[in-house]
Amino acid sequence: MILVTGANGFLGKKVVEHVYQESIKLVKSATRNPCPELPNNIVIGPIDSKTNWSFALQGVQTIVHCAGRAHQIDNDSLEAKKEFFDTNYHGTVRLLQEANSNGVDHFIYISSVKVMGDSCGLPFDEGSKENPRDYYGESKLAAEEFIKSYCQKNEISYTILRPCLIYGNDVKANLKLLNDAILKIPFFPTFCDRNSRSLTNVNSLVKSIYEIISEPEDFYNNVYFIADETPYSTKDICEYVRFLNGSNCYLFDFINPMLKFVLGFTKSYNSLYGKLYESLSVDIKKSKSVFKTEFKSFKHK
Repeated sequence: MILVTGANGFLGKKVVEHVYQESIKLVKSATRNPCPELPNNIVIGPIDSKTNWSFALQGVQTIVHCAGRAHQIDNDSLEAKKEFFDTNYHGTVRLLQEANSNGVDHFIYISSVKVMGDSCGLPFDEGSKENPRDYYGESKLAAEEFIKSYCQKNEISYTILRPCLIYGNDVKANLKLLNDAILKIPFFPTFCDRNSRSLTNVNSLVKSIYEIISEPEDFYNNVYFIADETPYSTKDICEYVRFLNGSNCYLFDFINPMLKFVLGFTKSYNSLYGKLYESLSVDIKKSKSVFKTEFKSFKHK
């Protein structure tokens, strides 16, 4: 039996659908609120240090922990820090401890490239030093470290995936903001310096998760970056979004410091600047060596 947390979220819902379609019918969908459209839906309420997982974990051998707090513009407030750690760290600790009590064999954790920071020169790989720059990244890294330590002590197998900014149908947060902007306004700025940004196709991520579920021994006790094979510039991303939407939005190059100054006037677009206009790329050689999934880049289609 497989338990997917955050099963009504952008990623979790697609994981449940794919696992169910691939004839693994024994899947439970854990959500905060009722979602009767999901198979074997179990309502667990808020995820924190007090969540009761006992009913959801009955008969479960594998957990895919997709649930987490991520999409919040103000990452710097003490309130935001508490919310990130309540869900992403303490919620994970609680789930893993109860998983151990209920005989779960394998814990698959969906972390984030944000444990590495906000930007980079050379691409990160799994051997690079983590350096989170916001409370979200710190909370995900704290959860990763607990998982490794706890699983080793209690002989539970784990797999940690670090996707980059995820894109695909029904995407939310910053890429939805970009999508809406290109649909609604007549022009949109890129900039003259070509940055390098890794993105993660949600379908590739879902297939990777399914591989781990199907052949778990190949992925035990490892960390993997999951991303498209080739990083993109902001202009690549904007051109692709424009193409998908059939938009006539005009893309024009802008001087980088001036663009940051202009976007900095609003919190939402200041967040978008960091997510799309700076460089943050990863090396996926390790993932390509073990996964059968192809991590194709959208500009190669």
